[in-house]
Amino acid sequence: MTTLSETSPPRRLRPAAGPGADPAGGLLDRWGWAALLLVPAMLALFLRPLIPPVETRYINVAWEMWSQGKFIVPVLNTEAYSDKPPLFFWMIHAGWALFGVNEWWPRLIPVLLALLNTSLVGVLATRLWPGVPRLREFSVWMMAGTLAWMAFGVAMMFDMLLATCVLLGLIGLVQAAATGARRWHALYAVAIALGILAKGPVVFLHLLPPALLAPLWLPGDADRGRWYRRTAVAVLGAILLAGIWVVPAAVFGGDAYREKILWKQTAGRVTDSFAHKRAWWFYILVFPVLALPWFIWPRAWSGSRQLLREGDRGVRFLLCGFVPVFIGFSAISGKQIHYLLPWLPGFVLMAAAGVAATTRSGGLITLAVPALVWVALPAAATVAIALLAGGLSAVALEWALGCGSLALVAGVVVAFQRAPPLAGVRRLATVGSLGLTLMLVIFVTGPLADRYDVKPAALIIGRFAQAGAPLASTSAYNGEFGFFARLAVPVQDIGPGGVPGWCAAHPAGLVIDRREPGSPPWPGAVPLYEAPFRGRVLHLWGCRPG
Repeated sequence: MTTLSETSPPRRLRPAAGPGADPAGGLLDRWGWAALLLVPAMLALFLRPLIPPVETRYINVAWEMWSQGKFIVPVLNTEAYSDKPPLFFWMIHAGWALFGVNEWWPRLIPVLLALLNTSLVGVLATRLWPGVPRLREFSVWMMAGTLAWMAFGVAMMFDMLLATCVLLGLIGLVQAAATGARRWHALYAVAIALGILAKGPVVFLHLLPPALLAPLWLPGDADRGRWYRRTAVAVLGAILLAGIWVVPAAVFGGDAYREKILWKQTAGRVTDSFAHKRAWWFYILVFPVLALPWFIWPRAWSGSRQLLREGDRGVRFLLCGFVPVFIGFSAISGKQIHYLLPWLPGFVLMAAAGVAATTRSGGLITLAVPALVWVALPAAATVAIALLAGGLSAVALEWALGCGSLALVAGVVVAFQRAPPLAGVRRLATVGSLGLTLMLVIFVTGPLADRYDVKPAALIIGRFAQAGAPLASTSAYNGEFGFFARLAVPVQDIGPGGVPGWCAAHPAGLVIDRREPGSPPWPGAVPLYEAPFRGRVLHLWGCRPG
């Protein structure tokens, strides 16, 4: 079976492959992009608190599984947690088994995945366009310099792990088409199974479309019947592999957990989301921001369109995955900005191929349009922080002005340069990493960062729990304090009006209170802690018989 590139017109991509396309090369080209992801990640690791409720909930689920010895069914507040499968939590446990229970290892996992995934983007580029060796360097530098990729590389969430599964599945499909070897469909099956364990059945939406739409991108001499038979076997094998966890989890998790993981978590989001319900056009507005700065680079668009007109099978393959995913997620009721992250590499690969297609040997390119993103972003971040916190008092203005000025100078310098293609991409991506680092500095130096830090309150909660005191909350508890308090007991949800009765029954208890305006929940309450918390005020009250 012939490769994709051998059956597609390669002439548009050839100029970037020659030695005269860009004089830079060597170690910097191959691995320098890793620093773009590591610099903001290390700053976030040491200075930024885990952001509630999402990051604090996930680390707490891992802690409860670990402390209770429950490794099949995830646990939140001592009850089965059905929102996410266990693969990410197992990765946390693996690090804790080696290094002990800590905060840094769970936060390092997304960084390591971002590095791995960026390398996989380079692998996929060489498999789709093997005759264009410089395209690997273009793609990894552009991927590392993409706004959302850098941002979610420092976020302790599941989407970077799902992106790993999607990239492995895409590599499997491309190699299966190029070689006809069964082992590549086996890789596709393993990728789907891991995706189910990473984030559930949503992986099928990411990986089934390019396999089902194969006639649009397969070489003309491909045996389509064999292709679909092997794809069906791979999908069935993936379901069986995932069943190694799903079946025991459904048995041990109980009836309610079984119903949620087998039906409600998927069907509920498709038909009538119980969370994150947004309009169908949400991703039309969001994705251009995810794909900055490359989304607004005319060279990438014009080159990609030209490749598509010429019948390039690599672009067709990526579109056969990206377009159905975009339409599918737009039709699904529940939407979050990071749901499209696993297919962001597909878009960046098309953009990289487009840049290579429009680059003349020895030519220079301008970077003014995409560089404008990094000029404006720190200023936009400062305004957003001020709006979120209710005023400029939440921003350390001296830091904001200093960081904004530095980002402005760096962006303007790059904007007015003409550079060889790869050197220009490297400079633009580097300015992007600098911009994200400066935005993190603006965040962590301002009072707003303290409003997301759960540690001070968790220390008090932990002391009460260790003394055997019962715990209650006047609002829904999402595990925000469990890991840092090392809780082994549940926090009871008693509602805003349930404090008097609960405290009368538990005079040694502690109440977590996020009501407004935060007045004592009953006359005998003892104030233990008060601080701004996520746009409200967090109070901890000790019970005392009234």
